[in-house]
This record gives sequence, structure tokens and C-alpha cells, in this order.
Amino acid sequence: IPPLKVLGVLPSKVPTNPKYLEFTFPQRREVVTNKYNFPVLQSYIGQREILSKTLDKETTVGNLEFPDPRSIFDYEAQNAGDRQALLTAVEEFNFLASEIVHLTND
Repeated sequence: IPPLKVLGVLPSKVPTNPKYLEFTFPQRREVVTNKYNFPVLQSYIGQREILSKTLDKETTVGNLEFPDPRSIFDYEAQNAGDRQALLTAVEEFNFLASEIVHLTND
């Protein structure tokens, strides 16, 4: 079995404040690379309330309730709430998928 290849660290729950993204976030990415010697993916997933709502759904089997999370893509198709936050989250996940495809095809 070949060893696992780490594609990179995925920053998630990243604050979406423009000043943070411009000044602090690049420094944090650099710390991960320098301190832990891991590559950091170009993709990141921002911290948005809308993402936590995709985890709110539950399903009942007998007397037990189980989490029944929804894909952000499915959630986006069913909800018109904060449309811009949804679209941005979907774009981030699409970018992540594209980056992974690119990195695994090298």
C-alpha cells in the first residue's frame, strides 16, 4: 500500500472579515507551512452561519434520532435565505473540489 499523500491543510471556519482575510489570514497560513511543514491549500472555507444550518436536520429511526446533514449544494437548492452567503459557500466548496482534482491529477 503506498503511503498517504497530504495534499494540504484546509483552512476552515475562517473569519470572513475583509481586514482579517487581507492581513491576518496570510500570516496564519505561513505559520502552518513554516511551523508544521505542511502545505496549505489555496482553498478555504469561511465561517458562515448558513453552513451550520446544513447540520440541523435529523432523522428518526425507531426511537433514536440521528444527524442527517445536507450537502451545501442541496441546501442551496432548497433555501432562499441569505442567498449571497449560500452562493459564496457553494463557490468555496466548488473551488476546493477543483483544487483537489488538480492536485490528484499531477
